[in-house]
Amino acid sequence: MDEILRDEYVQNVLQKKARLVKIDVNGDGVAKGGKTTQELIKAYKVKGVPTIVFIDSGGKEFLRIPGLLSKEDFKSLICKFIEGERGCYENR
Repeated sequence: MDEILRDEYVQNVLQKKARLVKIDVNGDGVAKGGKTTQELIKAYKVKGVPTIVFIDSGGKEFLRIPGLLSKEDFKSLICKFIEGERGCYENR
């Protein structure tokens, strides 16, 4: 998953529209906002790893990706849900 998130196209899309927060499910640290790792896992109903949850500016989940996807499948999803269908493929 880290390789996919380092992809130039993926980074460009996510930087424009999202803030990436990575949770170490094996850790017991405290994330931004003061919540512990375990509180975040429970709040976002993470059942397995990797799980990617996209949340809009109002705090509502709009996309969940449980499990691994290929780089192309991941790009297709973020095209559809983050950039929108129009124009996203010409930028890939």
